[in-house]
Amino acid sequence: MKPLIFLLAAISILCSCQNKQQSDAKKLMSDIQSTMKANSPGFIPTSKNGYWMSANIDGKEWTASAMLPDDKSDSKRIQGEKDGESIGFYIWTRGLAPGKRFAFSDKRAADLMTHDDVGIWGGRKGEIVITRIDDSALEGTFTFTGSSTNSNKTIQVTNGTFRIPLTPTQ
Repeated sequence: MKPLIFLLAAISILCSCQNKQQSDAKKLMSDIQSTMKANSPGFIPTSKNGYWMSANIDGKEWTASAMLPDDKSDSKRIQGEKDGESIGFYIWTRGLAPGKRFAFSDKRAADLMTHDDVGIWGGRKGEIVITRIDDSALEGTFTFTGSSTNSNKTIQVTNGTFRIPLTPTQ
């Protein structure tokens, strides 16, 4: 009888530790999202003719409700957000032309924040393709496989599109 009680106590302790780790991970994700919002310039609502980002996340359609504005620098942060979930990555704009490709890697990963049990994903496999760049807009497509150091799971982001209006530099 004592071994059974000991086994049940051990299982209970292990389960509570796992729940605490998941709870800690969710709190960390929430803290990171709050910090990002607090330290980012105001997001701009998306529209079909203005700022835009959409993708399929593990087969489910996702469309950003707001995006970071153009910061008029050579390295642009392309980031869309909807209800605390976000997709973001950087593009170096010098020498851009339609057809230019950027591969995601360990040094140039996409960021994906979700409301699932993992929460924070890094897209190190995939690419961005520039489809348009002129004085009025930068547009492209993207796809990546997200992974996490906290999980063996992966997440597929496909059919991604983005547009940021550009304003001529003065």
